[in-house]
Amino acid sequence: MYSPGFLRRRYSRKYLENRGKYEEIERVLTQARLPITVYELVAAAKFYGAISFLISSLIGILIFRAIPPFIVDFLISKVTSYFPLEVVNVEIPNFGFYLNGEKIIALVKTYYWLLGIVVGFFGYKLTNYLVLSYPYYVRNRRKSEIDLYLPHAVNMMYGMAVGGLNPIDIFREISKLEHLFGELSVEFKEIVKNFDVFKQDFFTSLRMVRDTTPSEKLSAFLDSLILVLQGGGKFSTYLKSKSEEYEEEKEIVFGEVMSFMEILFEIYISIFMLFPLLLLIVLVVSKMVSSEIMWGYSNLIYLILPVSTAFIIYLARSAIPLPKITIKHVFEEVPLIKVNVSGEERRFKVLRIKKLLKKIVSFILHPYRTSLVFLNVRIVVVHLVLYSAIALLLLQRLGVVMSEHYVLLIFLALLLVTFIVELKNKILRRAEEMLPEFFKELAMLNESGVSIFEGIKLVAKSEVGVLSKEFEGISRSVELGEPITKSLSKLVVRIKSDIFAKAVPIAVKALETSTSIKDAFITVSRYVEAELSFRKRLKSNLMPYVAIIYLTVVVFLFVAYLLISKFLVTFSGMSVSFMGIQTTFDVDLIKETFMKTILLVSTLSGIIAGAIAEMNVGSGLKHVLALTAMSYAAFKFLIV
Repeated sequence: MYSPGFLRRRYSRKYLENRGKYEEIERVLTQARLPITVYELVAAAKFYGAISFLISSLIGILIFRAIPPFIVDFLISKVTSYFPLEVVNVEIPNFGFYLNGEKIIALVKTYYWLLGIVVGFFGYKLTNYLVLSYPYYVRNRRKSEIDLYLPHAVNMMYGMAVGGLNPIDIFREISKLEHLFGELSVEFKEIVKNFDVFKQDFFTSLRMVRDTTPSEKLSAFLDSLILVLQGGGKFSTYLKSKSEEYEEEKEIVFGEVMSFMEILFEIYISIFMLFPLLLLIVLVVSKMVSSEIMWGYSNLIYLILPVSTAFIIYLARSAIPLPKITIKHVFEEVPLIKVNVSGEERRFKVLRIKKLLKKIVSFILHPYRTSLVFLNVRIVVVHLVLYSAIALLLLQRLGVVMSEHYVLLIFLALLLVTFIVELKNKILRRAEEMLPEFFKELAMLNESGVSIFEGIKLVAKSEVGVLSKEFEGISRSVELGEPITKSLSKLVVRIKSDIFAKAVPIAVKALETSTSIKDAFITVSRYVEAELSFRKRLKSNLMPYVAIIYLTVVVFLFVAYLLISKFLVTFSGMSVSFMGIQTTFDVDLIKETFMKTILLVSTLSGIIAGAIAEMNVGSGLKHVLALTAMSYAAFKFLIV
């Protein structure tokens, strides 16, 4: 976070003079693991606060300067009706300063830049507060993520401990899996760093992280672990008991997350969905129907609603920690290296060109030669956009007038994408539900004396579907001499699913570090079942809120029908007065504003329904399609 050097020096002196004043924020920075010092953070807060002051002041001045005089007069008249001018009387005798109500009004009208400075002051305070609050937000987010992933990590640690791996090596292995365990791996990395780099003993390393982690759950885990190991207890036995304990606590954690998601839904429905619709109705009923007011309302809604929707989705993803899964391809191409040999540079340039052409051809042919489960929806969307643009250009060149056909074309494209997304999600969900059973069967077969390779072949023949085909491919690769761990890793590359991207690496890591295949696969099975159970419960608990979204849209369409078709039609063209301005009831303008608002609300509400209830923005396409089609049809055929 950038800040000028003179500010850093200034606040570093203040920090050294009074460290007790900054003790709280220093502790939070340590728990957040942010690579920034206290005085650097304070300097950045002041620096960006000053920038915010300048920008906010300029915006405030421009806004107050652009306010029409009749609005200022109207507001002043309303204020003076409650506070008469004679009551306002400010006098400072020593300075000869005297103000009455009329002078204050004159100052407000003339020196609008004073109001802009007031806005800038609030902008400064807000920015300063947000910068200083950022470490608290990171700490709380890390705490939630650590608490949610600690039970899964303990299960994996138990599988490795049963295989005979010592504690520090287990912590080292978990610290490498940041793409699986997120901030928990960061905490374990601190333990390993203290042990390997700073040469602290193992117990001291554990205590340092125990005292600085933001998670009370991890702190209690490490504290008990220190006591068990120092008392001569068995590491695997302790991990097994903690795993059983966390299984019982899981219901509480999931309940808290679901409660937060329900609150998010309620906030979105009440503030960002109902309020814009009700505000529009109030404007119409209050005769505030001039073209300027409708234009201002539309622009305000188009700015606020998308930003608020993105913010709600961000909060939802923060509440359910889902570290970004980095799918590392097993067979990475060796990068081309320039060699200073005559003729070689041209050869490498040709290879680069061939590689680029191969990618272009692969992109063009991807939708036509790839099975549905491996289909990249983003590439399909790009293809549809290109085909639609080409079709529109050809139709325009041919002189075909496209008015409402644009809507039909967009609807058909969205319908096709929604169908592909839903069908692919259905196949992936089926594969994810089969994954725990596959690992359980492999564990039982191995316990009965069947090798892991023969077990994969038997399990692949016993079921049908995507996983069976994939396991058959794994068995063929192993027959050709490929390691089983490398073959299993192909599942992550081919089936791009969060569940597979988290579970398969755990199985591979457990196989690499544990001699007990049964424990390794049972661990993976429990991990996947916990993830699937949480997703199903979240979806079922939040479905009533999705129904409320549909009901809200239906009610608003009904109100719009009554207001426009039954009430405003009788006042069409009638002159009305608002704040001294004469205007007319333009029913077409009102209908257009209603239609744009409800289509925007329907689209964003559908995205929210998929992002929160199903934790997948793509799953919201079906809701977007249903809500927008219903809204458009209502305005096209019913509200006339």
